[in-house]
Amino acid sequence: MKIFLLLSLLRAIGLAAVPESACFGPLVADRKKFIDLPEGFTYQVLLESGKKMTDGKPYPQRPDMTIYKSTGKGRAYLIVGHEIAADINPEWGTGALTQHHFINGRLERSKLIADGMRNNCGGSMTPWGTVLTNEEFPRDQKDFPDEGYIWEVDPRTGHRQRRDPLGRFSHETAIVAKDGSVYMTEDHEDGMLWRFIPKEPGDLGAGTLYAYNRMRRFWAPISHPTDAHRAGIMADGTPFNRFEGMVMSADGRFLYIAETGSENESRQDPFGRIYRMTLANWRLEALWEGVAGVLANPDNLALDGAGNLWIFEDRFEVNLKDHGANQIWVLGAKKQRCLFARMARMGCEPTGPAFSASGRELFFNTQCPSGKDATVLISGDFSAFSE
Repeated sequence: MKIFLLLSLLRAIGLAAVPESACFGPLVADRKKFIDLPEGFTYQVLLESGKKMTDGKPYPQRPDMTIYKSTGKGRAYLIVGHEIAADINPEWGTGALTQHHFINGRLERSKLIADGMRNNCGGSMTPWGTVLTNEEFPRDQKDFPDEGYIWEVDPRTGHRQRRDPLGRFSHETAIVAKDGSVYMTEDHEDGMLWRFIPKEPGDLGAGTLYAYNRMRRFWAPISHPTDAHRAGIMADGTPFNRFEGMVMSADGRFLYIAETGSENESRQDPFGRIYRMTLANWRLEALWEGVAGVLANPDNLALDGAGNLWIFEDRFEVNLKDHGANQIWVLGAKKQRCLFARMARMGCEPTGPAFSASGRELFFNTQCPSGKDATVLISGDFSAFSE
């Protein structure tokens, strides 16, 4: 009885998860030791790094961002961003985007559409059909001033433009809101939340950059976007412990943001949390605090058609050692918390979730210490998750 009361209290204050059996059911150990899923779900490895695509080029390492786009009549494509820095792994090339076409669910052709960038992390598709791909972890500004920007890429032609007005900093992801403004996260241990308001909607070549102040619920204008991080601190922008994944609700009312936490020696914020921002009043509230043995270091996010939030972990090395492999969680529209999957290979990070138009397929990537990265498809009845 005491244990039951303790669990009830922990759930009430947000420190315990609903048992697996209340959600999709217990996880089944994968014989191939790749990813453990509930019964009724299967996975398929679509692309593996190093193997040739149909354009003859090798599929690049470190796939991260994934964008799914249906084009009708059983046709769709994926855009995948590759988090490669040529100065770190010169044999892997540069930051890049690849495109993968499907007909009736079958992968037909794959190709490189843009490269020559650095450390492409998250991003999204704009309402006008281009892709925003974000450069993360730029080096020293004095010596490497051309790193740490957002590129806008046309997926039809591969034409790319660097969008300097959106700021130079450690970009994680970017989303265009219904009013045309762009929200951006900064993956840095004192990174900020950013907003860019274009001079003309749909044109990211000019506009004003703002840093968010949580206490005042205020957006401070930034006069020097090419030194955005420093300017944001000077403008009293609120620092966070590595803002990473971000998604917007279908109605455009809310932003959901993952704060991964701090890996510094103080270990004051070792597990991170999930936030929701209400765009009508800029209120930021914590929905789920990370806790040992449950949610640790949330990173990439996705929303399904029912409004459930899918959370992909990127656990710090010490958390992998102490609490096990990276996991995939679901935070229900009514705040129910359920474990969906667990990586069976220690250290492999699941990245870039994206649901198909039908909602029965979940695409994502894996980045593994071995360098054997992949793009993966999970199939099953995701509507089995209920409140």
